[in-house]
Amino acid sequence: MSRTHLFLLMAILSFGLLVAGCGEDDDDDDGGDDDTDDDDSESSCDWSAHDPLIARGKEHLGRSEIYLGYEAFAEAWRLCPDSVDARTGLALACQLEMERAVYEAILWYLTNPVTPTDEEKSTGSILQALLQNHFLPKVEELLVHAQAIRQAPETWSFYIDSYPFIVEGELVDRVIVDMGGEWDHADGIMMEAGAEFYRGMIHLICAYDLTTDKEWIDLLPELSGDLMEVIHAMTGWVLMILNDPEYPQFLTLKPGSGTMDLALAGLSFGSMYALIHEGASLMLTETDDQADDVSGYHDANHNGKWDTGEPYRLPYIGVLSNDQNITWLEIVELSLATGYSTWDGSGLDVHPGSPDLVWLDEYNFLLEAVGFPGILPPIPFSFGPFYYDQYGTELKESLRVLLQYLYEYTEPEL
Repeated sequence: MSRTHLFLLMAILSFGLLVAGCGEDDDDDDGGDDDTDDDDSESSCDWSAHDPLIARGKEHLGRSEIYLGYEAFAEAWRLCPDSVDARTGLALACQLEMERAVYEAILWYLTNPVTPTDEEKSTGSILQALLQNHFLPKVEELLVHAQAIRQAPETWSFYIDSYPFIVEGELVDRVIVDMGGEWDHADGIMMEAGAEFYRGMIHLICAYDLTTDKEWIDLLPELSGDLMEVIHAMTGWVLMILNDPEYPQFLTLKPGSGTMDLALAGLSFGSMYALIHEGASLMLTETDDQADDVSGYHDANHNGKWDTGEPYRLPYIGVLSNDQNITWLEIVELSLATGYSTWDGSGLDVHPGSPDLVWLDEYNFLLEAVGFPGILPPIPFSFGPFYYDQYGTELKESLRVLLQYLYEYTEPEL
């Protein structure tokens, strides 16, 4: 994978894919915003049973009771198959399940004891099986619900008082990021983008042979010092794994299934970039009061619409600083072209027979945003061939070059 694509994926992940601006306020009798897709005139749905289930599901999610919330929304959906509120609740529950599953999978990977045999040291294969058998089905379910939200009426919105998205401790000792507030179409699009990111990462991880010695985990460096010291330590550690002579096949394309998984990763990443552009752009068309939106823009002059120069507002970060906003706007602006370039040569190719090229130097802002010089040259480039026409060792060699550059660049001065 090219170093530019790696930086772009990391940048998008760090800015948060699962947030978006929200829709119009409504006049329901809850004293604030609520759900506007419920058509009580429909006789095919028992709304008197449906609505309490939606309220119960929201309360459960607000207490990080993911599975109880999921069950309440699932029952509401069973009663009312056309309920966008039920589908949204299920999507939100799926997001929390995925976030927790990532944490638990990493924790298991780091702490699960193994005996010193070559086969049982291949914990990368075990991780791949966990992703495919347990994580991917939940991602696919989230995608189905997020895509259904696209069909909701334009006036639809979904309000949830509290939605602890990132927490600390198994018993939720501390909520780090609470994404409670009003959700609407832009949020559905960004949820879909987030799910495509997860699906792409699963296929990308499963495309490569991850057989390596688990003893490398014991050599994981202590992450202390400033950012440059941490980057130097981590890149040095990964380079040792890549150069391990006992596992030369590590991070090479798996025979058979690897080619298909890699192509599916490209399709998902291309969709993610396109959806980010669509969702982030839709955010700025909102005309409601932005104060209760999960994410949106800072309506500085309170005129009910976005004006040039008004920054985005994201959970946890809040109103973006000028530099943060410029970086995010550049990501959004480039995301559509990046998506088209990532689809180049696939079944989703927007311009078959004609490459969708991007200019590498347009991505220098990503390097500069994390303190590196903008060294990418002004040459045209397509990301598609990496996913649909490559050799089995291309990712490993590209990653080695990138990490070696980072390792040398961050080496402490004597």
